[in-house]
Amino acid sequence: MEKRRMTKEEREEQIIQAAKEVFIERGYMGATTLELAKRANISEVTLFRYFPSKSELFLATISPIMAKSIELVLQGQGYTPIRALKEFLKERIFFIAHNREIIKLLLIESEMHHELSEQVNIIEQNLTMLKELVRRIGLPEEQNSLLLRMTIGMLTSFLFIPIENEWEIERDVQEFLNRIDFLFIHTVSK
Repeated sequence: MEKRRMTKEEREEQIIQAAKEVFIERGYMGATTLELAKRANISEVTLFRYFPSKSELFLATISPIMAKSIELVLQGQGYTPIRALKEFLKERIFFIAHNREIIKLLLIESEMHHELSEQVNIIEQNLTMLKELVRRIGLPEEQNSLLLRMTIGMLTSFLFIPIENEWEIERDVQEFLNRIDFLFIHTVSK
């Protein structure tokens, strides 16, 4: 029986999935194109036909993760500013919980390789969105800073203290959101 050839899209996906594994294991600098090709069960020549450089393959590997849009939350969908912040946090925490290893890789690589950091600066992108959401709430400036620090700490904790079960994530997200509500109720009512 004759083996079916992969389509271009199938081959690209095969390369990207193999590259994701190698980049997570070895980092950007530690991964060689030879190793990337071997993991994908292809030759280096074939690898370069699909991705002319290691950096292009790295960006293709992380693009689907980075493309996860939260614009609908920022646009509000009719949400109050506090509700928009809650939805943003919930979405980001679930996102981090499900993409922990690749996000840690991005944080490390964007600091070490400035050519990548401009294209992959997830901290700055998320901080900008978070600042805008907090600004819309209308808290005093010192409360904005406190809320930003608390929120960044919460989000970062999911990178280093992983939770595997969906119900645990849901529970922790809700508890954090309850505490944010408590802060807002006391701040806004004063």
